[in-house]
Amino acid sequence: MDEWTRWTIRETLLSLPKHFRRKDSYLRLINEPLLSIKWLLSPLIYVIAKPKQRGRTELYAAALDRLVELSQSELQTTLVSAWPADKDLQVLRDEHSIAILEELFRKHGSNKVSVGYAPIYQIILAHITSTEHQAPIAEIGIGSQNPAIPSNMTVFGKPGASLRAFRDYCPQTEVIGGDIDIEALINEERITSLHVDQLQHESVLNFFSRFSQYSLLIDDGLHEIDANLNTLAVALRFATPGSWIVIEDIAIDESIINIWLCVAKLISNTHRVWLVRCPQTFVFIANCRVGHTPSAT
Repeated sequence: MDEWTRWTIRETLLSLPKHFRRKDSYLRLINEPLLSIKWLLSPLIYVIAKPKQRGRTELYAAALDRLVELSQSELQTTLVSAWPADKDLQVLRDEHSIAILEELFRKHGSNKVSVGYAPIYQIILAHITSTEHQAPIAEIGIGSQNPAIPSNMTVFGKPGASLRAFRDYCPQTEVIGGDIDIEALINEERITSLHVDQLQHESVLNFFSRFSQYSLLIDDGLHEIDANLNTLAVALRFATPGSWIVIEDIAIDESIINIWLCVAKLISNTHRVWLVRCPQTFVFIANCRVGHTPSAT
């Protein structure tokens, strides 16, 4: 018996004394016996006749469809080879630099080449350099080899691979890593890593508070929508003009994409936003264009 049914039965029983104190209630029992019986049996009738409830998945999918319509989002998904459409970013694409970044990813054991992310990061890093943004690069998801941890990279992965690639590609930049697996944390030249649980708001907030500002924030950790949104919500508080946010490995799923379309609309006043279709996944990208003071609350 669901909560609504229990509430209906309880309210019906509690209302009996109130009804029987009224004179017209006795008259209705005599003059309208069938209606009175129907009223008394209404909780039972409700349980028997109650239509089948929709599943949570169906309900959420329908709600998301309506949210997209209400947001009137015009964001279009694009293939990575076509990104970005913006002319100020197109001129930053450099095939030689992409090749260098790809080689660094391969050297350190990152899979960012095979999933098609190198062209994305080459343009973002070139934009950061052109604006002389000096804040660190931060990435959540150093890479756990522990099979008991969701979204682990298996025992064949190399923890810290992309952190090292970014460090070598950007020789003047500090790199910050975060992971829920303490065993995956690394600390070496220009790389610092911290524990962070993306499902815990205070943990994510504490992670960002340790460095306050970032030029690029990458979410390559727990690839689940609530963890992504929790990280994004905090990252937006610390965004500064010119800073970038990248959410990797978004599933090719209509309901999930609808969520990101809504998110894109919600932050479109402060960020330029793209949803890029890569060979195997989608990537959510946001570039801050409105100045504000980072908040740690």
